Amino acid sequence: MIAKLDSSGTLQWAKKLSVTSASQYTYLFGMSPDNSGGVSVVGYGYDNSNSEIYGFVTRLSSSGSTVWSRKILNSIARDVSVGSDGSVYVYGDDRSPGSSKMFLMKFSSLGTLIWQR
Repeated sequence: MIAKLDSSGTLQWAKKLSVTSASQYTYLFGMSPDNSGGVSVVGYGYDNSNSEIYGFVTRLSSSGSTVWSRKILNSIARDVSVGSDGSVYVYGDDRSPGSSKMFLMKFSSLGTLIWQR
């Protein structure tokens, strides 16, 4: 669950980042506001039915609606930062079998993957 409060603490909106079945779980790890009043959030999901783990990054508008969302297979997205131009930077770790690598990704403000390292 993610919520936006105004400066006096009044709830503006609340949103549940939903899953598609009872066997799936979603964990939020990081969030970063942008210049337009929106927020980008990262975390990971796990599906017990097939043991799939995946990171995700979701950009929400100032009203809480989903602008875009990307799934990052075999990973955990740990943190996010939004640049002054709206670019979204995601840091995480690769959970592919036999891997122990970290990654950094850059997405455009529209959700297009620019680069991955």
